[in-house]
Amino acid sequence: MKTLNVNWKIMVSIALVLMSFCFMAGTTYSEVSISEVMYGSEIRFSPKQWIEIFNSGTEVINLTGWTLTIQNVDSDDLLGPVTATINFRDATFEDAPRIWPKDFLLIVTSKTDENSGDFMEDQVYDLRWREDLGISFNTTWLSAEGFHIKLTDKDGNLVDEAGNYDGTTTLWDLPYHFNRGRNRAGNRTSLIRRYANGVALDGTLKESWVSAADANLAADQKTYYGDENDISSPGILNNVNSSPPVVVEQPATVPAANTDGTPPVVTQQPDTPQPGTPQVVTQQPPTSTTTVRLLPATVAAPAVGDELTFSLDIVDGVSVAGYEATVQFNKTAFRHVESEIGDYLPAGAFFAPPVAEEGSVKLTATSLKGEVNGNGTLATITFEVIAEETFTLTLSDVLLADSKGKSSVPKVENAQITKVKASGLKGDVNGDGTVNVQDLVLVGTSLGQTGQNAADINGDGVVNISDLVLVAGALGTSAAAPSLHPQSLEMLTATDIKQWLSAAQQLDLTDTTSQRGILFLQQLLVTLTPKETALLANYPNPFNPETWIPYHLAKDADVTLHIYAVNGQLVRTLALGYQAAGMYQSRSRAAYWDGRNAFGEPVASGVYFYTLTAGEFSATRKMLIRK
Repeated sequence: MKTLNVNWKIMVSIALVLMSFCFMAGTTYSEVSISEVMYGSEIRFSPKQWIEIFNSGTEVINLTGWTLTIQNVDSDDLLGPVTATINFRDATFEDAPRIWPKDFLLIVTSKTDENSGDFMEDQVYDLRWREDLGISFNTTWLSAEGFHIKLTDKDGNLVDEAGNYDGTTTLWDLPYHFNRGRNRAGNRTSLIRRYANGVALDGTLKESWVSAADANLAADQKTYYGDENDISSPGILNNVNSSPPVVVEQPATVPAANTDGTPPVVTQQPDTPQPGTPQVVTQQPPTSTTTVRLLPATVAAPAVGDELTFSLDIVDGVSVAGYEATVQFNKTAFRHVESEIGDYLPAGAFFAPPVAEEGSVKLTATSLKGEVNGNGTLATITFEVIAEETFTLTLSDVLLADSKGKSSVPKVENAQITKVKASGLKGDVNGDGTVNVQDLVLVGTSLGQTGQNAADINGDGVVNISDLVLVAGALGTSAAAPSLHPQSLEMLTATDIKQWLSAAQQLDLTDTTSQRGILFLQQLLVTLTPKETALLANYPNPFNPETWIPYHLAKDADVTLHIYAVNGQLVRTLALGYQAAGMYQSRSRAAYWDGRNAFGEPVASGVYFYTLTAGEFSATRKMLIRK
């Protein structure tokens, strides 16, 4: 890695001063945690040891005034101070680091340009030239026998702590500590913090950590320092769709005695963990009474080349703060196009990029703003039809989690795709074999048309509000809450629904279907109106050369988007105009930036900030152009 230069630091300082008002309000430190510790040591490795700190929140955390205190067991392997205090101070050249949302900081005693992955310069904090700890290139500053790490904020409040040492007693053994953090295969291995729904487990407990060697990391989750025998995972929390595996340690099962009274014969398994080594096992959460289902439950596949969208709905959810689910499909009939987060979790919930493989797509989302109960849409999944075949769209590996990380397994309901389209279904305007929100949009866009028209549901020769209410009534029987088709949402706004409701309520519609339709429109209005205005993460990110910036509006407002360089200079202003309350998430509705400045010139690679102003609301996020 290259040494930070003064100009870059000064520019960062200016930018952060300009943007500080956006990050000061409401900042909490409960989302900052010690996420990985490399306590193994060997001279040929660089860096020898490290501590990783992760920010799982949505705000930039400035570590100015924060303190990291390390208390070690005074063992023979320790070549540095028994007690070390690292003071993050904001000196002339911005020595105090900042941790960006969903980013990490690697605290090391020496850096290397080799095998460092894709770390950015501000993600590595080199102590050798920042702190007077009496350390050198060959110093070990974490004992392989035991240590206690404490992180406190500028006011002295405890933010997080980790380790097996309480200052006088070693409470539990570190994995492989008798061999300086090297496992049986000779690999140097770090400790990875265990998380549940994005919340770090107690860092002072043995069951809250797993050795990187025991975690069965995938190839793209491993980082090698020094050589390929160094198994570690700096920044694993920052990997796409990845977090340290949530595992639990279970006691070994003792086999029963033989019927003749002789001792049981126990077969030793290869590479059986030594005493004190965590065992990686699959956690089996309890089953809940909640249902997660795919809607529509039955649908005829449209023509080859068309797109078909399903909603992943939840019914009777209880204390839900996150979820993961895998949708399995026939890869010869469907191709995954995109998946988007639904309206169930609070605004600003983190939706990991879907992991699409042949025949399946995995969805993961979590919220740090509380739990949700009741019904709603977790996500929407869009497929392109590449062949008309009959098969079942299957839900598997569905888990729900509350804010404390407790998981449960809901009941699931799959969807059936058929070849033959249904006929004569009232309200099926587009003839795809089901009545959905897309039919509602078709009627809404056909209002006032006369003559023979599929949108004339009641056959009175004109498409009017009565036809629209009849379609809404049919929709009201198919789901507990509106299931929103993303392509339809691009054509629907809360203003549309308000106008339809106003017109419907002026008519004397007393039949059951119409009353059900009016209720559905009321539910749809609630769904289309966010509870709070929010600026969401741009996608893709990093990007080259274009990106989309989604947001929610809780009320009508003039919307403006400003894009700044890292030095605080205004790069581009996007005046989005006066917009109605609603969700601006899809590519056709989100703000679009082509990666050019106000003069039409492509901007350089690097970090940029975007600020959304909507009425009294203002929020800022960062993005990265990588060319």
